[in-house]
Amino acid sequence: MKKKKLEQRKSKEENNFFERLKDKLNNYKKKLRYNAITHKTPYKKKGKNKRDDG
Repeated sequence: MKKKKLEQRKSKEENNFFERLKDKLNNYKKKLRYNAITHKTPYKKKGKNKRDDG
């Protein structure tokens, strides 16, 4: 009985882990999409002149 409960809790924790992972991935995709729409590139160039799109 105890072992079964332990296994259930373990699988529940794993599910939570994967749910959080999915959420992170989706948020990242949303951010990329938003940046692509607003800035035309999915990332900001670091260390370069901001006006230089070359």
